[in-house]
Amino acid sequence: MNKIIAIIIILAACGTGVYFIFFFNKTEGAATSTPRPSLAPDEDNHSISPIDKPLNIVVSTDLIKEVLYQFARERTNEPYICIKTGVNPLIYIPTKEDEEKIRNADLVLYLGLGIEPGLEAFLNTVKDEVRCEPLSGILEKEFKEMLMVSHQYKSGYDPHFWWNPRVWEKVILGVVHILSDIDPQNEFNYGSIFIRYGQALSLLDRRYIESWSGRLAKERRFLVTLHPAFTYFAVKYGFETMSLYTVATPDTVSPGRRKQVAEYIVAHHIPAIFPEVGFPLTEIESLQAEVKAMGYEVKIGEPLYSYFLSGEGSRDFLYLHAGRTLMNRIYYGLKTPEDPEMPDH
Repeated sequence: MNKIIAIIIILAACGTGVYFIFFFNKTEGAATSTPRPSLAPDEDNHSISPIDKPLNIVVSTDLIKEVLYQFARERTNEPYICIKTGVNPLIYIPTKEDEEKIRNADLVLYLGLGIEPGLEAFLNTVKDEVRCEPLSGILEKEFKEMLMVSHQYKSGYDPHFWWNPRVWEKVILGVVHILSDIDPQNEFNYGSIFIRYGQALSLLDRRYIESWSGRLAKERRFLVTLHPAFTYFAVKYGFETMSLYTVATPDTVSPGRRKQVAEYIVAHHIPAIFPEVGFPLTEIESLQAEVKAMGYEVKIGEPLYSYFLSGEGSRDFLYLHAGRTLMNRIYYGLKTPEDPEMPDH
């Protein structure tokens, strides 16, 4: 008689479990799976899409589009990105096309915590007609302790949460819940993908970024960038960070601020400063010149991913690969000749 082993996996998705039972036939090695209802389903049924109707989803940046690419590429039309690469989310204003796409969407996903104030202002006018979900809301409701308190921002929290992979994992868990809510026919698929994706994020965190950050001497762990977008990364992996743009001046760099950052570089003997993907080199080159005028040489490293990933035509479009590339560029910008070489990836 064949023995049947039942393995229960419960995923706590924003306070609501996604519940699956996998049955394995021990004798034959076959596996079947049966999705079960959520442990605590929403009272309101937000299901909006039959199985044969693709979802129309609007996202604020390609960071969020990448999540949909991983989890729902077969269930969505091409997600529409409002904030194109190279546009600072803090100063973005929706276009007429953006507004029309939002009005016709089944779902709008954005980062939140005030990092897209122009977008949020428009979403407040249509939120009774279109489901609009800030990814930060997932953290505020279920994982508030993972948010960094910062009184520089109106929300009271630093909104740059995505470059801590463990925080991003919780965000994606919430997205799985949202997708399952509006597309319950595919709840099992979303949950099973998350199991694999969560494991990959854990490996990116512990075995790659944490491991290679730890090989840099503490006195070389400085991230000087264009925007203040790496605070979560810096705290998680033991870096100090400073940027040319500030919360108060998100689109201008004053001569006084440039001099302040240059003096910081000289005082700490920082070997490299970093531009960002999608943004021009102009301000970083001006900073390099300011440092040189003080009698110190600082090199310009390869661009880091701040608000955007690379275009879809490259592997860097994927968060997991972009995370490895981000660490690679930081490491080679700051390492000494004696530090070990990173493996090819």
